[in-house]
Amino acid sequence: MHSPTLDATQPLFYAATTGHHHDLIALLNENADASMTNIHLDTPLHRAAANGQLKCVQILADHPSSHIDAQNIFGNTPLHEAALSAYTKIIGVLIKKSASVNKRNKSNSTPLICAALNGHKESLEALLEAGADPNVVNYFGLSALDCALYSGSLHAVYLLLQHDAIIRDTSSLQTFLSKQNPSDPKVVFCLDALKKQEAELTEKNVVPMRDRLFKPRERPSQITRYETETSSTLGFAKQFYLNE
Repeated sequence: MHSPTLDATQPLFYAATTGHHHDLIALLNENADASMTNIHLDTPLHRAAANGQLKCVQILADHPSSHIDAQNIFGNTPLHEAALSAYTKIIGVLIKKSASVNKRNKSNSTPLICAALNGHKESLEALLEAGADPNVVNYFGLSALDCALYSGSLHAVYLLLQHDAIIRDTSSLQTFLSKQNPSDPKVVFCLDALKKQEAELTEKNVVPMRDRLFKPRERPSQITRYETETSSTLGFAKQFYLNE
């Protein structure tokens, strides 16, 4: 076993984080351990994925000592890190190397939930096509669709509904769609999905999940509190969803 290290003191971490792939290759050829961790239990692959270093991710993902689904102190895998920053090409590389698209971190968030926070169409498509479950709910009671609504991305909402995402917060979706162009085919599709689910719930006499899970105004007050602490979606994601 190796001891956790600070990134700045370990050449392998430095090369992976900064994208110096030639140095990375040289270090690995000298038997550097690609599975080593820093004080946050990140591996070099985590740092490369989080910083968008595609070549370094390809090199590390191919290395026999790398663990493709290694989890850091927050439970994030390299795929979580790439999804959180919408690095679609890196997501593709990790998926090809059999990274788990439904691995959950300590907040029970999957890479799909992380990608939905950004509302990034291509990242969501890659994960959904690889079999990501759109109906996982994290420990805050939020699904990928809830996060996509927060991101304000019609593309993200549309994609998730195309893949049979359950509408857990009908009022938020109604409000969101009311602000969109009603003639947009994506809006029409989303409205149809909403009407279909409402009809099914009415027929079965089922109370919508959001009404059963949350007290009135509970989720908005939580979001407002965290929004005051950060102005970026990424910061919000890390604090609210990932316990950073």
